[in-house]
This record gives sequence, C-alpha cells and structure tokens, in this order.
Amino acid sequence: MFWQHIKLAWAPLVILLLPSVVQAEEAPTTQRVEQLVRKYAFETDPKLNPQTRFRIRPLEVNGLWEQLKLQAFNVDFLDPNGTAFSETSVLYHEGKVNHLARSFGGYGLMSGLVHNGAFYFTYSWGSGIHRSHVVKLQIAEGKLKRWESGGFMDLDLLVAAGLGGTVRVYSGERDDTGHWKQGKQIGTVEEAGPAELRIVDGGGRVIEPWSAPPTQ
Repeated sequence: MFWQHIKLAWAPLVILLLPSVVQAEEAPTTQRVEQLVRKYAFETDPKLNPQTRFRIRPLEVNGLWEQLKLQAFNVDFLDPNGTAFSETSVLYHEGKVNHLARSFGGYGLMSGLVHNGAFYFTYSWGSGIHRSHVVKLQIAEGKLKRWESGGFMDLDLLVAAGLGGTVRVYSGERDDTGHWKQGKQIGTVEEAGPAELRIVDGGGRVIEPWSAPPTQ
C-alpha cells in the first residue's frame, strides 16, 4: 500500500510537467540566413542594387550552436552576373544577423573556438595593409558582449585552446585547398579592459598590435 500511495502522489505531477516541454531550437538553414542577410544588407545600404545576390558560407565551429546558440557565416555579395563585389562576416543570434567582422582585402573569419562559455575567433582584412584581429564574444543577459585586439600587420592568426583554460594564438597559413594550418605560437589571449583584448608572450610581455610580433 505504501508504494501505491507514492505512485498516486506522483501521477498528477507528471501530467503537469508534460505541457512545459519545449522543443529545442534548431540551427538556422542557409536559406533562412540568406533572407536575414538580404534584409540586413538593404537596411544598411538602401542604395544596394535590388538584384544583388548573396553567397552564404558557414564557419563550422565545434559547440558554437550547441553551447551558445550562435552561428557564424561569411557572406559574398554578388552582382547579377554572379561576380563577387563585396564580402563581410555575420553572426546569427536569436533570429537576427549582426555584423561580425570585416573581410574586404583579407580572408574574413579564419578560425573559431568555443571556450569557457565564450566564442573566440580571428579575422583578417585590409586594403593595402593586411591585418589580423583576435575577438572574444560572450552572451551576458541575453546580449552579445565583445572584446577585440588591435590589428597585427602582415600576419594571419589562429586561436586554439591551451592548458589551464587559456586561449593561445598561433600564426596561420592557408593551403591550396583554402584550409588553414596552425603555425608557431604567438602568445596567449587576455582581457585588457571592458572591450579590449591583448596578446602576451611566454614571458608575460604584451605584444603590441600594428606590428608583426616574433613567433615563439
């Protein structure tokens, strides 16, 4: 009789919980992102040719969607003949796309890492002066908070997880297939203020941006 009472006591609770089960949000499709990119592009530049098309290329980052519900994309702007005339990188978050990183004159997004609840990535750009940046993004109270390093000239950077919860920065090299290969270690990422990142070398010295740092 004791076990019978336990079952009766729990039965109504199970019934009450079932309606509260919410289906997990699915990652956005390329078609959905293209619609959002088009809306974003014409809001940003109302004079954009209405016949402009967009080529969407996702940046695959382990855990980015599963842990943070974020998705990153490189976007090429195509004229009616299919020729790319501009490019940018965007981030999908809560049904919208936002500008993520510059791409003009560089490679755009080059590497990404989800680490300790944050999204770290590197990107390059530059017309005449090629430069690379390291960025950290984290969601705080439903909003995206961003930290960013200065630009390092004539250098491509990649991020990877290090020991002790650190994020390491390496030089990068792009092969003939368009994939990036990790090179020599540059340093470790640290927060330097409310919106700034810095890279420090093995001796704890800050590596100043706007110059190519020596590799360790």
